[in-house]
Amino acid sequence: MARTIVAILAAHVNRAETERALLKPPAAWEAYEYYLRGAEAFFLHYNRRTRASLYDARRLLERSLVIDPDYARAAAMLSWTHLNAYIEPFDGDYLSPAALDRALELAEAAVHLDVRLPEAHAQLGAVLLFKRQHDAAIAEFERAFALNPNFIDYRYARALTYAGEPARAIEVLEATIASILFSLLTIRLFYGPGQLHAQAL
Repeated sequence: MARTIVAILAAHVNRAETERALLKPPAAWEAYEYYLRGAEAFFLHYNRRTRASLYDARRLLERSLVIDPDYARAAAMLSWTHLNAYIEPFDGDYLSPAALDRALELAEAAVHLDVRLPEAHAQLGAVLLFKRQHDAAIAEFERAFALNPNFIDYRYARALTYAGEPARAIEVLEATIASILFSLLTIRLFYGPGQLHAQAL
């Protein structure tokens, strides 16, 4: 089930990004392509959980930013890879202050590049949580939801838990699960059960 949910989220991210990319200037097409590939690779990392899969996603996102240094979505996603390196025991980045600082730097850059991007605020909130700035972390997540009431991020529940609000955390998790299940049902209704299986592969 978890593998299917991650695959569904990745598919939705890629589909939405493809639609947005059609509105972008042709000079930066390559940057958007690398971002889409990096986002997909990062979500696949949640199935594989290897150092190689994490760094493959990072390489693609870094390439996106080389081409377009002002691409906030790529900066936010790249920050997430550094935060995961801090959390997951793969190499010297595990619990490394430098890795966490790099994640913070990129998240702050993403917010600076596009202050109206929910993903940027959510990523900044996720990093601030590990900086033990719980109130600031929650504030960033709430800014993300204010910008887009349909935006979801399971990490908000973690922030609430760390801040000593377990009851709110449970409510958030329940709402997140309900939203994901609705997405699964929608895909099944519109595309059939075969598509649901294909998304999980």
